[in-house]
Amino acid sequence: MTLIISLLFLVLFIAGMTFAVDKGAIITITTIKGVMFGSLIVSEDYEDDGVTTHIFQICLLFVTFTAQWETEL
Repeated sequence: MTLIISLLFLVLFIAGMTFAVDKGAIITITTIKGVMFGSLIVSEDYEDDGVTTHIFQICLLFVTFTAQWETEL
């Protein structure tokens, strides 16, 4: 079961980062204190600036990978 979950996170990570690089994203790799598993996908509209900010983040053990890019509204 753990292997299946690990493979699922790996596939999600590879697919998400490939998509983010294609969109010209800023990719940040950081470490955290502790152990965490999870992912996050957020989109926020900023009508004053006319852009939408997209964030894709995945946490694997003690490393967090974040991709952030903007698109026009």
